[in-house]
Amino acid sequence: MLGQGFATDNPHLVVPTTVTSFPHLMPVIINDTFNQSVDTITQWLSQPGYATAYAGHQFGHFAPLLGDGRAVLLGDIDTATGRLEVQAKGAGRTYFSRRGDGRLQLEPALREYLFSEWMHALGVPTTRSLAVLTTGETIHRDTAQPGALLIRLAQSHVRIGTVEYAARHSPTVLADLVQHTADVLGLDPHTSPATVAIDLLREVCRRQAALLAAWMRYGFVHGVINTDNVALSGETLDYGPCALIDRFDPQAVFSRIDTAGRYRYGAQAHINQWNLMVLAQALSPLAPMERLTAVLAEFASHYHDCYFAQMRQALGLAASSEADELVADFVTLLSHKQPDYHETLQQLAATPEALPSWLAPWGKRWLAADPNLALMRNNCPQFIPRHYVLAEIIAAAVAGDYEPFHKAVARAQHPYTGAATPPPPPGVPPTQTVCGI
Repeated sequence: MLGQGFATDNPHLVVPTTVTSFPHLMPVIINDTFNQSVDTITQWLSQPGYATAYAGHQFGHFAPLLGDGRAVLLGDIDTATGRLEVQAKGAGRTYFSRRGDGRLQLEPALREYLFSEWMHALGVPTTRSLAVLTTGETIHRDTAQPGALLIRLAQSHVRIGTVEYAARHSPTVLADLVQHTADVLGLDPHTSPATVAIDLLREVCRRQAALLAAWMRYGFVHGVINTDNVALSGETLDYGPCALIDRFDPQAVFSRIDTAGRYRYGAQAHINQWNLMVLAQALSPLAPMERLTAVLAEFASHYHDCYFAQMRQALGLAASSEADELVADFVTLLSHKQPDYHETLQQLAATPEALPSWLAPWGKRWLAADPNLALMRNNCPQFIPRHYVLAEIIAAAVAGDYEPFHKAVARAQHPYTGAATPPPPPGVPPTQTVCGI
């Protein structure tokens, strides 16, 4: 039986909604981690759910009402890792669909499933995918593809944009949301509203610093870090236009709608700090802005500490000022030379004495620091879901052959084993991604 924690605590932020009755639901993949059957999932889909309301800053511009345009919050369940919300994406039209059809093509459903499994295996905070099902429909976007439902799990789907919407609704609605979210994230929700708001902001800053550091460590570019795509839980949310860098290029942009490069690889931490400022402003009806601003100031140091810890681990180095200097110099070299990022780290872990000439002077200092090669190899993924690999897998799946996808998921769940995924071969076109398909 699904619980309804969010809807019960936040009745002003939901609209009762039912999932569209699709002609022929067929499972493509079920995540056996969560021990849920197709019959159970089908039963959930037949029950009433909710579309949630939220606002958001999209590319820096405020939209006062967005909301779940093709997703339905089905409820929440107990799992081995705690209580998780269950959401169906591609569930059909909702109150917030505007001119959209509420549908989802198969490609983004498979991308999110595979990416989220890979990120989870690496220890990167992320929503999880419980299942992908085809709907029996054909969905037309740039191309025609099978329709799909993605069943997503998250500690919480509350976004910065949810807080923005609640703040514009009323102080009471905002306080209820903040209390609910604080409780979900393990904070004390029963102190004063100001204390809860300040504690929540501090926790979100801490979680987002750790998340962004992990994104940067693994070369992940989210693609559209609008405030409506930033979860207060610190989980990677909405994989639509995401991609991994191949060359180490801080200016890398893959989303075709990000023409100004706002969400480029090297700007992600800065942009998320801006998003957290928006969160602080939305919380200001509950707590003094000067106290919220003081909490915000902690983000930069949290992010610095998390990123350097991630990179020291990648380079097999114990914490020290000398190690941090090696990390900084390594990143500077990567930025100047722009080699394949993943291949460079794999080569360092596999053959540390055979470094390329551009890395050799730094390599002497690094080897003198006695790096822990076992630590490096245990934290150096061999399977990399590069864009060209995903393109081949998804093309096969759209054509009805799911075997390459299932094999890729198995590798994503155990990314440190097997052969290394090679860089794109010559002639592969530049990566370009889209969202909303």
